[in-house]
Amino acid sequence: MAARLGQVLYWAACGLALLTFGFVAYLILIVGVPHEDWPVIGIISAMGVVVWLIGRAFLYVLAGR
Repeated sequence: MAARLGQVLYWAACGLALLTFGFVAYLILIVGVPHEDWPVIGIISAMGVVVWLIGRAFLYVLAGR
């Protein structure tokens, strides 16, 4: 049961990370981000990576992978 929970939490975290990176791509490609806002884009991208890593940790701890 814990293995399934680990997989579900991992996929949920992957989905959130994908949404975050999609938002960053939207900001860069569609909106056009000025140079003074690049640190904000970096922080949002780092948040996406952290969410993905938390999902990996759930998968490792609960599912043993």
